[in-house]
Amino acid sequence: MTKQFRLFRVRMDHTVTRCLVFLYWISSAGLGCAQENFDPDAFTQSRSKQAIILIEVNGKTSSGSPVDNKGTAFFVSPDGFAVTAAHLFYKESDITDIEKKLIPRDDVPFLQGRIGSSGNSPKGFDLISIDVDKDAALLHLVDGNDQEFLEVCASEPKQSENLFAFGFPAGLPLVAAPGHRLGNLVAFKYPVGIDINPGMSGGPVLTSRGKVFAMSISGIRENNFQGYNFVLPLRFISKILAEAQAKQRCEAGDRPSVEIANEIRDILKSINWDIIEKGDIILPMLVMYKSNPTQENWLIVREKLMESASRLQAAIVATMEYDSKYSGSGKNILSFTQDIDSIANQEYRTNFHEVRSIWNGKFYELKVITATESRPSPEELEKIEHKLEQNMHELSEQLRNILARLESQGGSE
Repeated sequence: MTKQFRLFRVRMDHTVTRCLVFLYWISSAGLGCAQENFDPDAFTQSRSKQAIILIEVNGKTSSGSPVDNKGTAFFVSPDGFAVTAAHLFYKESDITDIEKKLIPRDDVPFLQGRIGSSGNSPKGFDLISIDVDKDAALLHLVDGNDQEFLEVCASEPKQSENLFAFGFPAGLPLVAAPGHRLGNLVAFKYPVGIDINPGMSGGPVLTSRGKVFAMSISGIRENNFQGYNFVLPLRFISKILAEAQAKQRCEAGDRPSVEIANEIRDILKSINWDIIEKGDIILPMLVMYKSNPTQENWLIVREKLMESASRLQAAIVATMEYDSKYSGSGKNILSFTQDIDSIANQEYRTNFHEVRSIWNGKFYELKVITATESRPSPEELEKIEHKLEQNMHELSEQLRNILARLESQGGSE
């Protein structure tokens, strides 16, 4: 890896982190208040635990292979609507492979849930919808009404705030695993220092104020990373929550303070727009490639193009879902990310000639070797640079619009 490329990665990661910050603090400001002391042990002994469900999915793949998955879900409305992780409906939790999606089989009910306790009798549930991109699913209790449910607050906690993940590990009794946030968003998810075990996927993650802000999704089970897992903030599944008519209530302490909102505006102002306009976020990769146009270096460029498009797309989609007034600028920026994807995924074929010393059985002789590699030609590279420069200018204009609208909200309620 060249020094220039390493510097680019540092710059890109720093800029992307700044851009991701605004999508979860972009709400109107509120007033801070002291945290309440939520008692997870008391919660597991109270009636509130009836809002949490041990989910059993018994299905088969399209090839007929039987699969039995267990996870956790929770009611978000009194009408029997619940949310859980979508990967419970796939073999090996692989939601990227449609062939692994589970379908009902004849010998056992497809979807059941044990409400409040792993020892309770199972009840039937219907699968209403799945959001594969966010790994979320909406369920409904058959004949469900007047259910105990959990209040949702789609505001993120501070990094130091205590969190509690509830679930049924391996189908065992309900537990509450404590922990806290470990960092910023990664592909819609927060890394958390919570020991979330298999069977807890889809379970609620509560703040120290006793409000659900996220859902347990995935984790790393290697020994060195035990307790390093990921949760999905519920603000990213606003469509599912709306469909479920989820009960959402945030108090003053659940929203960012005036000081935090103003701090985020300062961060946005500090972004160097001229650098974005010039395309320095992406174009340094092309400079590296032009100095050494090999197929290996093009694969590096291609990977980084796709990565930058994916991160930007995630940030903009999340912002649009959080507040529809950003949909106009967001759609334009999404068009920009699609252009990047198109450039990265286009099939390139470049013929090159190379003089090599070849042994003919008696002596070495020079021969011209002709071959074809999957990388752009100098002419194609010039077109790529021109297209990216145009898109970077358009991106800058749209981001300026978003910043201006954010500033127009002011610093108070």
